[in-house]
This record gives sequence, structure tokens and C-alpha cells, in this order.
Amino acid sequence: MDATTSTPATPTISFRTIPDATLYAINHKGPYYGIGKCFQQVAQIAATQGVISKGVLAGLFYDNPATTPESELRSKACFYPSAADLSVKIEDPAISTVTLRGGEYAVFLHKGPYETLPAGWMYVFKTWRPASGREVIVDDDHPTMEIYLNDYTKVASEDLLTELLVALQ
Repeated sequence: MDATTSTPATPTISFRTIPDATLYAINHKGPYYGIGKCFQQVAQIAATQGVISKGVLAGLFYDNPATTPESELRSKACFYPSAADLSVKIEDPAISTVTLRGGEYAVFLHKGPYETLPAGWMYVFKTWRPASGREVIVDDDHPTMEIYLNDYTKVASEDLLTELLVALQ
């Protein structure tokens, strides 16, 4: 993954074809900003099972926060194994598997604190999508996704790199 930089308001864009993938998830319902404890839990389980270095953390977000009551927002905190190591498996009663449907995705590289991610998503849906002429798919098989490229405990918040992904038709 490239380390191109951007500002929170104007993420850098690329396109990527992603194969179907199995992710290991903990479900979250409620405000998206409350998913942090689920990420801590999935990261701890992945670390305990010795696979944390064989993938990345990713968030799947199923609902539009502008039209869905905050208490009804559905998301998943996930461990996303590297395509280079498909033998990675996580077995824990707290973890479920979810299939990420492959296809072409628009990928926006966001640099900055997690608190500025909503501005990045606003750019994707309010600026880029209408100007691009591209149709996006957001449904239960193609949720919006965030891939966290570095560890918030090891870098300054202004240096956090997060990919924002939306499936394209």
C-alpha cells in the first residue's frame, strides 16, 4: 500500500480490484465513534493468537449516519488477513467471520486523526462521487470500509493513515 499523503479534507484517490476475502469481526451497534472497544478486543485476540502481524485492522460500516438513528448504526471491527497469507485463521467465541465481496473499489487515503475521518467521508460522498460520474455500491455485501495502515499507539495522530474504500459498479 502506498504512503501517499493527503489532507483530511482532500484524500488522495486510487482504484483497486479487491478479491473476495474473509475477515474476522466483532459486531458493534450504535454510534460509529463508539467502535473503539471492539477494535481493542479484536486486536487483542489477533495478537494472542499470533496473527496480528499478518494483516491489518479494518472497519466495516453498513449504514448512512445522516439517515439512520445513531443507536441503530451497524458496524464491525475486523482483522483483515493479508492476501499473502490466506492460511491465517482466528478462532474465538467473540469473533465471527464476514465475507468482503470483491470487485473494483475507490480508495481514498486519509491522513490525520481518526476524529477527522467524517470529513474524509463527506468528501467521498458529497464531492468526489457526484463529480466522478461513478456509481458506488453501499449495501450489506459492500459496506464502506476503513483500513488502518498504522498503529495509533505508535504514531502521532496527525500521521495516522487510513484508507477509505467504497465499492464501484
